[in-house]
Amino acid sequence: MAIPALITSLLLIVVGVVGYLNGTPGDDGKVSPTALIPAFFGAVIGICGVIALAILLWNLAADPNAGPHTNDGGCTGCFGALTIDGDKVTRNIAYYTVAHASKFVRPGSVRIDSDNLDPLPNVAFKTPDGKRVLIVANVSDSPQKFDVRDGARVFTASLNAGSVGTYVW
Repeated sequence: MAIPALITSLLLIVVGVVGYLNGTPGDDGKVSPTALIPAFFGAVIGICGVIALAILLWNLAADPNAGPHTNDGGCTGCFGALTIDGDKVTRNIAYYTVAHASKFVRPGSVRIDSDNLDPLPNVAFKTPDGKRVLIVANVSDSPQKFDVRDGARVFTASLNAGSVGTYVW
């Protein structure tokens, strides 16, 4: 989970760089319970929580060998949102990660401050219609209960181990 620290370091070195996610690394890009948390943490919470203006997945669609990819860098093991094998299309973890986040975090939304608590990394947004969206990952091995405060509004939520919750108010 060093992605935010790495991007922060790069941003301090090269002023004006926007953080983008270069693919979704993983063993095979397939959907599984163990792939969910790293995907959400890396692609949504980690990247947006640091400074990114957008999430860009390279590549959007790949062949079964994770191609095409650049030969002089890039991720040779990153699978796209979709794997296309002839007429067969498979939705990978990146597809569900971005689809879920974009369902709630609509174009024009802006990142707002949120307190990151160990083991509940999170990112919050204000949508163009004034709603608040909070995406939280429970990276621990046990259920976690937590309070969400927004001005005078307070609610309590809980997340099972290894799960992601999205809260809209």
